[in-house]
Amino acid sequence: MNEIKDLLDRYFDGTCSEAEKRHVETWLETYNKEDNEWLTMNKAEQERWLNTLFTKIELDIDRPNVLMQAPQQSRLGMRMLLRIAAVSILLLSIGFLFFQYRQASKMAADSANHKIIAGGNQAILTLANGQKIDLSHSKNGEIAIQAGLTITKKANGELIYEIAPTGERSGNAAVANTYNTISTPRGGKYQINLPDGTQVWLNAASSLRFPASFTMLSKRKVELSGEAYFEVAKDANKPFIVVTAKQETQVLGTHFNISSYEDEGQTKTTLLEGSIRVSDKGNKNFILKPGQQSTLREGNIDIRNVDGNDAIAWKNGLFSFNDENLESIMRKISRWYDVDIHYQDTFSKTSFLGTISRSKNITSVLKILESSGEVHFKIEGRRITVMR
Repeated sequence: MNEIKDLLDRYFDGTCSEAEKRHVETWLETYNKEDNEWLTMNKAEQERWLNTLFTKIELDIDRPNVLMQAPQQSRLGMRMLLRIAAVSILLLSIGFLFFQYRQASKMAADSANHKIIAGGNQAILTLANGQKIDLSHSKNGEIAIQAGLTITKKANGELIYEIAPTGERSGNAAVANTYNTISTPRGGKYQINLPDGTQVWLNAASSLRFPASFTMLSKRKVELSGEAYFEVAKDANKPFIVVTAKQETQVLGTHFNISSYEDEGQTKTTLLEGSIRVSDKGNKNFILKPGQQSTLREGNIDIRNVDGNDAIAWKNGLFSFNDENLESIMRKISRWYDVDIHYQDTFSKTSFLGTISRSKNITSVLKILESSGEVHFKIEGRRITVMR
């Protein structure tokens, strides 16, 4: 009752929202439909009418006990019962108004949640001279010339390194120790062709540091943080090496995926084609064959057979969960949708199996997980609360 009165008070003070105002006026016009009395009142008259109405409601609510004590006054009792019935209908209609208002507020909140959309092509290219290029907003075509190379952005967002025209070259020796870095934010991904022709797909919240030119170098060494899929250009004379926080991966020409996020506490390397050698900082070496995955955790490397397509599902626009625990899944969702995850309960034994498109909005993805009956989610802005 007080909540409804507060809503109407704010209506007259002019402090309610547009949605609240529409709901109040719709109900009041419906209540006075027969004689349109409400429509003819000025603001002061409307406020007096409402105050009188609430006084009557409060009085009538207090009278039922009196009726029960005086059953002999049947005619008066009947009138009072009818009046209370009318008041009850009025209260129900006000309650319905408030229900509609709350539903509208919930729908507005849900609509806001739908704004948490899937990630897309977003990245920052930082050149050796410190220049930063926002690849998300830069136009297609040539975006930079650096030490004898032109950097071109294609229509699909891919970056291509090409040898610049003769007059613009500054010599390969000048770029022997020149490094660029491409970084994706949470909610971003990007594809880049390195100067040697190697293709790299970066997942969200990842970065790759690489030489501006490999020509004068004996090894093609790059540094990865986060996750990336590599299709390495073959060059038997120059091994390609990927350095992560705790591991080195060496190849000559092959297709593989490395996931080395700091918050995962492990490095996973999955080979799809060719052959690679993984080494930890203690120089333990392991040769992987296609369909094998190495997991480096706490100084130990474990090798097992896997479906390589699961490891690169992200590159193909999918979340792929193969008996994956909920915490790992939510970390992926956090990075891709740029949201913060909070847990109300523990889910150490909860795992999922299945595939979900990464192009869906976050509400759709969470509903699919909820359909298991094992977990529920509450969305507040960009905060996701996980609960049973």
